[in-house]
Amino acid sequence: LLLLICLIFYNNYTLFSQTKVKPLVFHGGYTFSSFKGQKSAAIYITIINSGEKDVKINSISTDIAKKAEIHEITSEKNIIKMEKIDNFLVKKSDTVFFQPGGTHIMVFGLEKELVDKETFKIDILTNDSQKYSVDILIIDKKLR
Repeated sequence: LLLLICLIFYNNYTLFSQTKVKPLVFHGGYTFSSFKGQKSAAIYITIINSGEKDVKINSISTDIAKKAEIHEITSEKNIIKMEKIDNFLVKKSDTVFFQPGGTHIMVFGLEKELVDKETFKIDILTNDSQKYSVDILIIDKKLR
């Protein structure tokens, strides 16, 4: 009986110790509802790196659009423009806020209308080969 208990404990400990904790936490992801025929939308979210290393976001995808990219709003000589950021870095122990007027996720080629109170997923792949599936809430654009 003691041998059986030890074997069960060992198997559970081995299984638990092989579980890798993902360093990034995604919180509060949202976008605004769209109108019929709209082809792009911005997504806002908070990203927390609770890990001990910097993490790069290599790619983002979703089944509701053809393409997803991280963008940053910049201003040069009173001209505001949006620039794509490849391999977005989230530094260790840092919190990053994707928000209107700043850094955000753009989705292009929307394949469905974004309806208030519905959700969809975005998939995020990082340089440490972690894949995150994140829920995004659609909010009525009248609340902007």
